[in-house]
Amino acid sequence: MLHIKIFGKRLSINKSRFIKAIIETVVVFTLTALLFLSCKAYAEIERGYSAFGGEYLALGLPFIWYSIPHEIKKKEPAPSANDTSSVEKTVPTYYHESEGLSSGTHA
Repeated sequence: MLHIKIFGKRLSINKSRFIKAIIETVVVFTLTALLFLSCKAYAEIERGYSAFGGEYLALGLPFIWYSIPHEIKKKEPAPSANDTSSVEKTVPTYYHESEGLSSGTHA
C-alpha cells in the first residue's frame, strides 16, 4: 500500500494497481498519438494537401477507451425471464381516477 496525503486527507493506494493504471494510460495515449500521426500522413497523401478531416476523430479514442469499462461496470445483470422480483408492479394510468373512466380512453 502506498499512503499519500492530499489536502489534509490520507489516501491509501494499491501500489501494483496504481503502476498498472499509469502504464495503461501511457500505452493508450502513445498508441493514440501514433494512430493519429499515421492517419494524418495517410490522409495528406490521399488528398494531396493538408486539411482537417476525420483523422482528428482518432484523438477521441482515449475517452472512449476509458468510458466503456466504466459503463460496463455500472450495468447490473439483466433479470432472468422467470425472475419477477425486480420488475415494477405498477400499471401506467392513462386517465385521472376522479374522471371514473373504466376503459382509460376519452369518448
